[in-house]
Amino acid sequence: MSDYIKISLDTGLFNAGVVGLIKLLEMAEEKYNLDEQYIEVKKDFFAREDLANLYLDMIFITYKNTDRFGKLINIDFTTCDEKILDDYTKLFKNKTAPNICETYKDTGFVALMNEFAAITKKEIDAKRAKGIEIRDYLRQNEDLYRYIVIGHATREELGEFFDSMAYLALSQGNKLIKKNTPFLEALNEFIFTNLSKFAVDYDNYLQSNKDHGLQHRNISFFESDDSDLRLDKYQCLQCRDISFPNKKLMVEMKFLVDFADDPGKKQSPFWNFEPDANLCPICAFVYMLMPFGFADIAGRSYKKDKLFINDNSSVEQLWKRNKTYAEQEDLNKYKVINAIVLDELKTKQEYELNNIELILRENYEKRSFYSYSVLGQDVLEIIRDAQNFLKPLSRTVVKTSDNEYINIFAEVLNNLLNSSNQWNLMQTILRLEDSTSGKNNNLINNILQIQIKQNKAKECGMKNEKKIISAKMSGITIKRYFGTEAENKLRSYIYKLINALGTGNRDMFLDAVTRMYSGINMEIPSVFFDVFSSDEDFKEIGYAYVLGLKGGEYQKKDTDATQE
Repeated sequence: MSDYIKISLDTGLFNAGVVGLIKLLEMAEEKYNLDEQYIEVKKDFFAREDLANLYLDMIFITYKNTDRFGKLINIDFTTCDEKILDDYTKLFKNKTAPNICETYKDTGFVALMNEFAAITKKEIDAKRAKGIEIRDYLRQNEDLYRYIVIGHATREELGEFFDSMAYLALSQGNKLIKKNTPFLEALNEFIFTNLSKFAVDYDNYLQSNKDHGLQHRNISFFESDDSDLRLDKYQCLQCRDISFPNKKLMVEMKFLVDFADDPGKKQSPFWNFEPDANLCPICAFVYMLMPFGFADIAGRSYKKDKLFINDNSSVEQLWKRNKTYAEQEDLNKYKVINAIVLDELKTKQEYELNNIELILRENYEKRSFYSYSVLGQDVLEIIRDAQNFLKPLSRTVVKTSDNEYINIFAEVLNNLLNSSNQWNLMQTILRLEDSTSGKNNNLINNILQIQIKQNKAKECGMKNEKKIISAKMSGITIKRYFGTEAENKLRSYIYKLINALGTGNRDMFLDAVTRMYSGINMEIPSVFFDVFSSDEDFKEIGYAYVLGLKGGEYQKKDTDATQE
């Protein structure tokens, strides 16, 4: 029998829990072993009497510097912005802290919060003085401060991942702290008492499962009257290694938000009218550590979004990648993608690139949800081939007519991730500037080159890139022809071409081209006859031509004199 329990990599959210587990092990200075696809943890760790307290410590350490109650003890109320005072007025009306104070028999802090909230905005000096009093009270009551930070962070941060878990309770859809239930007691009741028992007898459970030939099987309870087979009635839905004769040691998956239906409500024939979405204590504990595998990134609401990078090529790589990005400031999804690609380029230039999944817990207005993006091998190949065109876009924004800004790098990457083309983005940029200014020419050219790489990857790109160059040079030639008058004479022409490209109207495009070249008595370049080959050929040739019209340098002397 081994002294270790093996936990293997699996789906993305479980892998986030594995990263959280490693963080907890490191914090507790516990030894562990890493293999390619699994981590080994000593059974004694799961049987520790203080494991629930370690879990609370992890919440406190992780969020004390970002939680609003956590930051409270470091605020200088004599000089702080009045918005901070307003924010804490609203915060002190929240039920979380009073419930915690009631649980831990403290009435002083609740009285101070009520007094602070009752002071009007006009009584600024009184409010500042009361803020100092509150801050000093928490400094003098360290245990209360710790529990309030843990409770509030649980509600605000962990509540995005968990529903009814331990000291969380549901009340009319709002996650509140259970009254009169100390955190340690609630956690032990929820999982840690059973986790300790399970870890001690782990080998017996595992062996019993193997003896009955049930490992990696899911035999229905009603398939046989053999009582031995009833061991499989409650099997861990995650690891499938353990089956239980009853639910006493199991944890229902319903504590996970947006992960599984409430087993108490779903009574389908598939489940034989018995909830079977159960986890063994080990897997449930790993899921409880899932939030700590996510890193805060920029979001669209007052709450930050959270990102996890599911690179399951190995546990070591998974840990290294998420640890690296979690330590960066001003993190966002697109910086992570670019950094991942650059890292892949440095280390695996001659090798096949791995698929990498990005999991976001997004906050938008009052909604919170998971979103998934896969950096597949095909996308990574395109990004690798287009690096020279992507890098200049990393800090590029374009101002819209509504005084908002488009993050070009983010838009290009989104199109790549969603297998969308870049044509609409190019249309938007072209329409936002003066039709002949050419100030965004380099930007549009880079996006065009990225689109060409996308087409090549789909095997729908043009075989001869000389056609792109020919189309662009044709545009430059026309602009040189008109010289200093190009800006006025080409404005409506370029506008028609952009409209034709935006609507995919090849006839409109070719009609405008034919009228132009007939009007100046010049031969139509043969490259334009390829616009009917395919839609992608039309877009590539058309946008390259417009780039030439907008960006080609003209000679300052009168070019009409050089025409025959």
